[in-house]
Formats: sequence, C-alpha cells, structure tokens
Amino acid sequence: MKTGTRLSVIRMCEVAGFSRAGYYRFLDPVKPAAADMDLRDEMQKIALEWPSYGSRRVKRELHARGWEVNRKRVQRLMREDNLLCVVKRKFVVTTDSAHGLRVYPNRAASMIVTGQTKPPRLGPSGPRITGKPFGGTWIAPRVAPSLAS
Repeated sequence: MKTGTRLSVIRMCEVAGFSRAGYYRFLDPVKPAAADMDLRDEMQKIALEWPSYGSRRVKRELHARGWEVNRKRVQRLMREDNLLCVVKRKFVVTTDSAHGLRVYPNRAASMIVTGQTKPPRLGPSGPRITGKPFGGTWIAPRVAPSLAS
C-alpha cells in the first residue's frame, strides 16, 4: 500500500503508537450488512413489544416471524444494541400479620453470645445457665446483674 511518504506503514504505526492491524482496520471499516440491519430492526420491534424477552425468546419469536438465526448471534446483537431483558418481579407477601393468633415475643434480642465453647456457669460452682450451642459458641439468655454476683 502506498502511503505517500518515505516512512513504511510499520514505522508510522510505531511512531503513532498503534498496531498495523488497527491501521488497516481504520482504512477499511466494516459496515453492517443490510440484512443485519433488517434483523436488528426486527429485534428492536420484538424488544419493544416484549421487554421481558431474553435472547432465547427473541430467537423463538424471530423464527416465528421467518428469520433463520442462531441464538448466539441474537445474544451478541442484543448486547451490542443494549437490548436488556427487563425482569418484572412480583411482590409476594410472606407474612400474615392480620391473624387472631397469639404473637410470641422475640427473645432473640435478649440473648447474648458468650464466645465460649461450653455453657457458662454462675459463680465457681453455681447452676448452669440454660443456653443452646450455635456455631461453636453458646448463646445464653441475659442474666440479671444481681444473680451474677
């Protein structure tokens, strides 16, 4: 290729700081084919009609509309065109607070983590505090200061 200067393409690319492949890619940019643009247009229409469709459903819809296209190509074109699948999640109520049953108090707020591997004792030989092992340490109810002394 003639550059019109005494420098070779290799030397010009070295001076400019980019690769020869980038230089040749710049000279002959690849333009998208007309069929590819028609496919992208159809994908845009599907994405507007069905915003929650991902690449698999878009591919299925394209097949129904007469397009023979691979899912990976649909996925690539969706990524390039920033056609994201919008997920609509339903709000599911998991707690029924309007029941007539007795509501028990939350005792976990009054529990302390002792950090010991055995249940704690009151005094040198006092009775054991009831508690439960949890992940290698004991969880016991809070003890009133008068009982601990």
